[in-house]
Amino acid sequence: MKRDMELIREIMLQLEVWPMEMGDAISMTPEAMQAEIPDRDLAEINHHMDLIRSAGFIDTGGLGHPDRCSDSYLWASPCQGTTSLIA
Repeated sequence: MKRDMELIREIMLQLEVWPMEMGDAISMTPEAMQAEIPDRDLAEINHHMDLIRSAGFIDTGGLGHPDRCSDSYLWASPCQGTTSLIA
């Protein structure tokens, strides 16, 4: 899948407006992001959220990466692209 900088921009803008305080942790799925950006495909959003995480713009706070499926308690949907954000 080709990188879509406009979609990355849309996702980053949505992350910026989510209500978070310093030190807050939230869990976000591509499905939740798709509710904010409904005109985009779920697989496309998931891929671009992974790109954002890989680039270091999303801090997983040491919780690991959901693709590793190491802790089903932390990841309600293991291997489904859940992203935890630390403000």
